[in-house]
Amino acid sequence: MRVRRWVTGAVAGVLAVTGALAGATGAGAKGGQSEGWGHDFYLSDSFSSEASTVFTYGVQTDRYWVGDWDGNGTDTIGSRNLTNVFSIRNANSSGRPHRQFGYGRPWDVVLVGDWDGDGVDTLAVRRGNVYHVKNSLAGGPADIVLAYGRAEDDVLVGDWDADGVDTLAVRRGAQYFVKNSLRAGPADEVVVYGRPDDDVLVGDWDGDGEDTFTVRRGRTYYMADRVRPGPADRVVVYGRETDGALSGDWNGDGRDSLGLHRLRPALERHANGWVTQAQLAGVDATSGRLDARNGRLSHSALCPIPFLTTHAISCRAVNDLVAFDRAYRARFGSPLPINHAPFTTYRSYADQQYIWEETGPPTAARPGRSPHGYGLAIDFGGRVDIEFGTQPYLWLRDNGPRFGWHNMPWNREGGSNPEAWHFDYRR
Repeated sequence: MRVRRWVTGAVAGVLAVTGALAGATGAGAKGGQSEGWGHDFYLSDSFSSEASTVFTYGVQTDRYWVGDWDGNGTDTIGSRNLTNVFSIRNANSSGRPHRQFGYGRPWDVVLVGDWDGDGVDTLAVRRGNVYHVKNSLAGGPADIVLAYGRAEDDVLVGDWDADGVDTLAVRRGAQYFVKNSLRAGPADEVVVYGRPDDDVLVGDWDGDGEDTFTVRRGRTYYMADRVRPGPADRVVVYGRETDGALSGDWNGDGRDSLGLHRLRPALERHANGWVTQAQLAGVDATSGRLDARNGRLSHSALCPIPFLTTHAISCRAVNDLVAFDRAYRARFGSPLPINHAPFTTYRSYADQQYIWEETGPPTAARPGRSPHGYGLAIDFGGRVDIEFGTQPYLWLRDNGPRFGWHNMPWNREGGSNPEAWHFDYRR
C-alpha cells in the first residue's frame, strides 16, 4: 500500500483539539495517513496528468489511508472517522465500506503495511518511538511491539529490499534511516534524498518490488527508482498544491502511481441558507447564545477566501483577512496559516450538528452557538503549528487586532477556554 504520512499538531475548535486532525509539515509515507482533506478521489494508473478513476468515498472529516486490504493485488481506500472507527472498502468506487472495526486509541498515529508478507495490508500504531504491529484487520493486542528511532522522527513504511515484507524508515531532515526488518537496532542503510522540508511519498514506481522515495514540491513529484541520492528518474506534474496526495497500485499492474483527494469549494460544500448580511448587523458572534441565524447564512453573505477558496467567511471580513494575510506573508514568507480542515472557517448548522453528534462537549460548541456559524471566526494551524509561545502565534496575537482578528482573552494561555489557534473577527 502507498500513502502519505499524516502530520501532527493542533487544529482548532472542534476538529482541532487533537493532533490527529492537523499538523506541521513533515515527511509523507507509504503506510501513513494523508494530511489532506476532502472525500473526492482522483486516481491515476499512469504518470500522466489525467485521473483514470474518480469517485467519492466517506465524509469530509474522515482521514484516509491506502492498502491492499483483501490481498488481491490492488490498493484501495481506508478511512477513520472522528470516533476511531476504521472503514475499509475493497474497490475504488463510491459505496459503503466492506468492513469496519476499531483499533488502538482515538488519536494514535496509524501506519499501514504488509508486516508478515502475506499480501494483505494491516495496521500498526505508533506511540513515540514504539510501534504496535497487528497482522490482521481486527482489534486486540499487537502481534509485534518494537522500538525504532526517536519519538520526534518522521516515519515511513516500505518494502525496501523487495522481500515482500514492509518495514520502517525514519527521516531526519533529508536523511533517511532504512530498516529491512521489524526489529530494533541500527539502520541497514542511510541515504540522503531531496531537501529537509520536502513532502515525501513512498511507492514501487517501476514495478521491481522495491519501494523508493518521491518528493513532492507543490504539484510536482520527483520520483526515484532506487533508494539513493541523486537526481530523480522521472518528474510528474499532477493535481493541485492543496490536494492531499496518495500513492498506490490502483489497477493491480504491480506498479504504484499517484492519487489525490480534494476538498470541494466552500460554496459547494455549504447549503444556501436564508440569513443575509443585513440580518447579521450588530451580531455578537462570541456571545455563546443560541441564535436561529447561526449556521444558516446565505451564499450572498459568504465569500470564499481568495487565497483558500475551499473555505469561506462572512463577506464583511474578507478584505481585512486579505490584508492580514499580506502582512503575515511579509513577515514569514508564506500565506496566513488557516487550517485546511473542513470546519475551520464558516461552519453551517449541519456541520455543527455533525461535530456535536460525533464528539460532544467540551470539544464542540452546541449547534447554533458557535462563532463559526456567523462566518466570523477562523482556526489557524495545520502545516504551521500555532501554539502558545511560538513565533507565529505571538505575531498573530499581537498583529491580528490591526485587521479586526482577535485571539480573545478567554482563548489565551491561562484563559477559561485556551485555544491558541482560534481567532474571532470583531470590527
